[in-house]
Amino acid sequence: MDLIDEKILKRIERKFPVSSHPYRDLAKDLRLTEKEVISRLSQLKKKGIILRIGAFFDSEKLGFHSTLIAMKVPQSRLQEVADIINCYPGVTHNYSRDHQFNLWFVLMGKNRKEIDEILKKIKDQTGVNEILNVPKKQLFKLNLNFTRERECFMISQLDKQIIKRLGEDLPLCSQPFKRIAQEIGIEEETLFDKIRQYQAREWMRRFSAALNHTSFAAASTNAMGVWKVAEGRTERVGQLMASFQEVSHCYERATCPGWEYNLYTMIHTSSKEECERVAARISQKTGIKEYELLYTCQEFKKTSPVYFKFVRPLRVDKERRK
Repeated sequence: MDLIDEKILKRIERKFPVSSHPYRDLAKDLRLTEKEVISRLSQLKKKGIILRIGAFFDSEKLGFHSTLIAMKVPQSRLQEVADIINCYPGVTHNYSRDHQFNLWFVLMGKNRKEIDEILKKIKDQTGVNEILNVPKKQLFKLNLNFTRERECFMISQLDKQIIKRLGEDLPLCSQPFKRIAQEIGIEEETLFDKIRQYQAREWMRRFSAALNHTSFAAASTNAMGVWKVAEGRTERVGQLMASFQEVSHCYERATCPGWEYNLYTMIHTSSKEECERVAARISQKTGIKEYELLYTCQEFKKTSPVYFKFVRPLRVDKERRK
């Protein structure tokens, strides 16, 4: 990977052009040819550096529910249990961390009932019963974007098909959005109109590349900070924590018996020592003294959510006749 590849990755991780000829537009910005951009992106995908190029949606705004699960797994069974968990399509992220609760994964479902049913199956299959279930209560920061309450909208059958396809990888061809529109059975401009609607309604957070940083980044360390914050202070403390550049995610989550941590931060630095210094600065700024840092040991799964997996293909002309 050379400096040109790094420029491409930096550009598309932040924002990918949503236009009739996005690779040509990207090439123009980088003073390359469209053919060269497509070729380089193809190689970066083959190397596993680019996981996908597509839309990132707000799961809750699409009617889905998610939670963070932690399990206390014997070290000798960690890979075995992780493999069982990874078989469930609702599991999008799965990591081991250096803590007695050493396996942490995100589980998404259509509703709370489905999540509870999946979790029961996982317990039965793994035999692991020491589990924390800490659903999100409030989001303070996600990739530098603050959130607020939003209006709800109905999701049509056509919306479901478009959202499902936009959540997949963008084709490497001159007019990828036109190809997607043809797959669905609509005009390209209709697809762009829908994308603008999703952005305006804040269903879609961004359209960009998902990268596998561990495959190309310099040595780095990340830790999940868990903080015990008095209930009346979570709003202010969450905002302060989110203001740190090294913090990429900041959530308030539910507590469990014996687990009273309610604010979570993901801290990214160049070393463990630097992580600890950042956490100390956060502690000093917020006045929160009760916290732990759970360092990432191994990534077992990292994938994007699959929305409306079993949606029935529907052409726009059929929808209009209803």
